[in-house]
Amino acid sequence: MTQEFARLKRLLDIKREEELDKRRALAWQKAREVASFLRDVYGVQQVILYGSLARGDFQKMSDIDLYIRGFEGPYWQMLARAGRLAAPFDVSIVCAEEALPSLQEEVAREGVEL
Repeated sequence: MTQEFARLKRLLDIKREEELDKRRALAWQKAREVASFLRDVYGVQQVILYGSLARGDFQKMSDIDLYIRGFEGPYWQMLARAGRLAAPFDVSIVCAEEALPSLQEEVAREGVEL
């Protein structure tokens, strides 16, 4: 029975990894869509992905973290619209002008421009 259990566990692990790979690919797609939306609709000059998706340690419950430059407009409206576009993922958007120095360093270190 333990061999059967080990075989089933391996199959389950493979299935979980495949599902995570699909979710990661979808998160990248959604991040790019949101970046295009921010540039096209709000005139954002630069969109940088940071966090787990950029680092490569994205997990099942990870969100999409974006750092933007050159945004002018109603922040909460923009965030709500971007959030709908990013679904089923949560999205966090930080304006460079408001970012703490520690976040600026993190973005400089690991960020990926979209």
